[in-house]
Amino acid sequence: MAGVQLCIVVNSILTGKFFGSDGLAAMSVVSPIYSVYAAIGALIGIGGAIITSHSLGRDDKSEANSRFTCSFAFAIGLSIFATILMLIFQRELLYILGCTDKIYSMSESYATIYTLGGVFTSLFYMPYHFMKLSGQLRAMIILFVGMMIENAVFDFIFCIGFGFGFEGIALGIVFSSMLTVLIGMYLLTDSFKFTRKFMNHSQALIKFGTPSMLNQILNFVRFIIMNNLLLVVAGHVGLVIFSVVKTIEALSNTILSGISQATSAFIGMFSQEKDNVSLRYVESYSHKLSLVILIPSVILICIFPDRICDLFGITDSIEQFQTSEAIRIFSLSLIPATICMILTSYYQSAKFARLANFITISRGFLLLLIPAYFLSNEIGINGIWYSFIIASVGTLAILIFGLELYQSYCEFVLDFHDRSKILLLDLKSERDGRFISFTVKSNLDSIVDSVKKIVEFCEQNQLDSKDVMLIQLSMEEMLVSIKDHCFDSVADERIDVRILIDESTIILRIRNGGKTFNPIDYYERMKEIDPDEFAMSDALGISMISQAAEEIHYKSTLGINNLAVVINRKEK
Repeated sequence: MAGVQLCIVVNSILTGKFFGSDGLAAMSVVSPIYSVYAAIGALIGIGGAIITSHSLGRDDKSEANSRFTCSFAFAIGLSIFATILMLIFQRELLYILGCTDKIYSMSESYATIYTLGGVFTSLFYMPYHFMKLSGQLRAMIILFVGMMIENAVFDFIFCIGFGFGFEGIALGIVFSSMLTVLIGMYLLTDSFKFTRKFMNHSQALIKFGTPSMLNQILNFVRFIIMNNLLLVVAGHVGLVIFSVVKTIEALSNTILSGISQATSAFIGMFSQEKDNVSLRYVESYSHKLSLVILIPSVILICIFPDRICDLFGITDSIEQFQTSEAIRIFSLSLIPATICMILTSYYQSAKFARLANFITISRGFLLLLIPAYFLSNEIGINGIWYSFIIASVGTLAILIFGLELYQSYCEFVLDFHDRSKILLLDLKSERDGRFISFTVKSNLDSIVDSVKKIVEFCEQNQLDSKDVMLIQLSMEEMLVSIKDHCFDSVADERIDVRILIDESTIILRIRNGGKTFNPIDYYERMKEIDPDEFAMSDALGISMISQAAEEIHYKSTLGINNLAVVINRKEK
């Protein structure tokens, strides 16, 4: 996240230094256009990576390539469509975004270049998400941190070297994005190929990518309303100050979005496994890490706001005073915002989508814009900055109060006492659950020994003979299949196994860091090819577990295969 977000910071600083307050105001006006291409990028990046991971889990490389191609084609098509619309209605769009006659010329030239290169903004979301899927994590980090460096270099080349002026900042963004896309797509050619048939995956792509896209569209609308409100309250100066505030927000998002995105992969896996210990650890650690980084940052911002103004080239005494006040007030919202963003990621990944949507809409829209409107009328422009604090603190207060009422309802009306208040964890599973967790080497001898250990564990927990046989056969076949498909024949790798038994369910979890592969999906695919021979001779246990399972969850993320199988004991 740092590489992407720091591009915004670098551009704002250089704009302030070279082109003063007019440049910052123009950048504030044009910046919402980024959200349009980011929305397309979120659709094809997140949605495309999800549907492609499903194909890789089936070991269906052809379908994975087709879905990869579908993502790329959608990015190109939607970006070109958005670009044509915005160029046709550019004048009207700029005034809707809060442009004034004073900065129209600068805004128009900047927006034209940025819009023409917007396709690369959408496309860099593909390597950002697909390189995670293919396990190229180190290359991804280098690529996107390099994007920030390239952006700064291109800015200097175009602004100073070629004398393009303010347009040079836009060209710097476009060329750094283009270079990142070209390198990233080249690196992905080792894992994916383009195909001719791809449109039959469009519905699945839209289904999985739309929620993330809507969040970016909400940002676009928010920026429009905020720009126009600032224009009414403070005129040109308001846009200048907002440009600096958005840069501080982008810098904080390096921490907030980076950590929340990283935790979501783990939360999704642990919640499916009812691994409450790991869930609590990840949530606690992510909050502590964010606060350890943010609290000193907020203190420094509050102590040295004038130095930040100098960094952006704001020298006018009135503008500097107002910007310093804005920075101080806004910085105080970062700490509660941290908690909101990490909880949003948690609820989304743990399948409490309504709570995640409530936080997003409340903090980013309703509790931000409504107080901003009324406070700005009462106390002026500072009321808008106070609204950021109200949005984060108010959202947390409503969330905690609502969950407290829900907990009371569960205890006194439903007589249910086994759910934690904030994380909504099923404590009964943790209190009564019996589990075993161990590591297996990727060879037949270790797998055979591990199956013996699993049988002993099942018998100790009074499972009936049918359940024991089901788990014994299925675990042995799944582990052997993972050994054969995920690792090289001579590799000495490890597979993590966890089994939990409680009153109502049995949960089997297998995790490994090999090639993307899901043994159950692979069985289903091979059964379609040769239903009689494959089902009976190669995968009797997997066939049995696929029929007995109430839920099967597979996810490949951060280079890790994670398979969780949930069996309902009461319905068996």
